[in-house]
Amino acid sequence: MRSLRAQLGIWLFVLSTLVGLIAATISFMSARHEAWRFFDQQLRIMAQNVAVSTTAVLDPEGITAAHDPEDDFLIQVWDARDHLVRHWPAAIDLPKAGAGGFDDVTTSDGQWRRYAVIAPGTTIQVSQRFEVRDELAREAAYRSLLPIIATLPLMWLVLGLVLHRLLARLNGLAVALARQSADSDQVLPIENVPQELQPFVVSVNVALTRMRTALSAQKRFVADAAHALRTPLAVLRTQVDNLRHVVKDAEGRRRLDDLERGLQRETQLVQQLLRMARSDAGERTHVPESVDIVALVTQSIADLLPLADQRRQDIGLAQDDPARVVAHREDVKTLVDNLLENAVRYTPEGGIIDVFIGSEPDAVLFEVRDTGPGIPEEHLERVREPFYRVAGTVAEGSGLGLAIAASLAERCGASLSLSNRADRSGLSAKVRFPRRQEQGPSASRGGGVPAA
Repeated sequence: MRSLRAQLGIWLFVLSTLVGLIAATISFMSARHEAWRFFDQQLRIMAQNVAVSTTAVLDPEGITAAHDPEDDFLIQVWDARDHLVRHWPAAIDLPKAGAGGFDDVTTSDGQWRRYAVIAPGTTIQVSQRFEVRDELAREAAYRSLLPIIATLPLMWLVLGLVLHRLLARLNGLAVALARQSADSDQVLPIENVPQELQPFVVSVNVALTRMRTALSAQKRFVADAAHALRTPLAVLRTQVDNLRHVVKDAEGRRRLDDLERGLQRETQLVQQLLRMARSDAGERTHVPESVDIVALVTQSIADLLPLADQRRQDIGLAQDDPARVVAHREDVKTLVDNLLENAVRYTPEGGIIDVFIGSEPDAVLFEVRDTGPGIPEEHLERVREPFYRVAGTVAEGSGLGLAIAASLAERCGASLSLSNRADRSGLSAKVRFPRRQEQGPSASRGGGVPAA
């Protein structure tokens, strides 16, 4: 659909142009009518002057300026016996009017407008060509159009500026709405908002408040449910361990293994829910500290090595100089764990997981690249949403890992970017931590991520 600015601009342009054309037409017709009235007045005055003095105006010898003879008035005077006693110019002959006043006559010389004065013993007739009158009237009418033609572009410019100014306020509201966070208590400002838009802004603020209330209730429910599930799951796992001492046959042990794997999946889901709850809660009371990200990544890889060995996966770490970031340690640890666990879970058996840590002048980079199936381009943004999983995904998961990682990256002031590898199948998850002054001297050393 065409933008509101374009639609308003087109309608205002068409409307102003239409109004200008109507005004120009009315002005043209009015000026032309006034010109005709002026020329009729000329005819009348000339005829009356001739009636007073028939000699002063009939002698063409006094005309010395260059002119078109066709522009001359035709002046005719008859005596009481209808003899034409004065006729100028002599080459043109018009019949005598039957009555005094104005009328139109058409002859072989063209169409004429004439005015006749009938007095005792004489008849005076002054005539003028229609085409001369029309030409002069059109010129006068066209001159009356010049102000309208000159002001139309100015009107378009003023309308464009007014439209831009009005829509700029809407753009400001859109920017303010885009900056709203689900965790923020701020609302859209209503100051300097046009009166017609104030009800809309108030409605948006009400909707934001309701949405934040609903999200807050959802987060509390997730956190409470996760905490409540931890104890029953722990009890069930203890009971499974106790049953292993009782069940001796192979079929019973196989069923216990299936049950234990199911409990492990549920326990992992609960742990992810708790991580998401902590991430949403913010824990902003913790003071950011200088964190050795290399040590955290090394520890996370060591924790995942048993699972990776079981799947015959190769995890490699490449780093430049020692790198430190300023953030809450647990946030960085959880962020690293989630990205690594996600890579291990979605990389097939025998796959390769490459981990890179490097430095830029203004940032510290952490990247995890796997050889899994990757993510379709149209789903790369949506996988950041909680519980969202791409249809047809074979690997087990809850759809929370990348959502938690994205939330934690935002809390750390970092940026998380997801992209499919160009060299082969697989996903690249890259976190860019901005440098801060608190990082100290060791963080200022340069470098780059190999093959990143």
